[in-house]
Amino acid sequence: MDISTFPNGPGIADIRALTSPDVMVSVTGWLWCAGTTLEEDMVAPNLDQRMGGGYNCSLSAGVIALATPAASVNMRFVFGVEGSGKFRVFVIVEALQ
Repeated sequence: MDISTFPNGPGIADIRALTSPDVMVSVTGWLWCAGTTLEEDMVAPNLDQRMGGGYNCSLSAGVIALATPAASVNMRFVFGVEGSGKFRVFVIVEALQ
């Protein structure tokens, strides 16, 4: 929904959401984290997202479906840093009940 990306002001990072694979991470034991997929822009399907998603991009995780509900899922978000500085990422979670 909101991400520090291009165009940006001085001292603000240019970061882009990227597709990421599922991974196992070591926290206090091994923990499975679902990767996310950068979705194609439905408004402008020819929009070039090779550098990643910026404003209003969406990421999906295909691990939850009505046939396989889950109480919670650990998610992995990966961002490409195109320009350094302060950054923000605001996430809105959408789900069916």
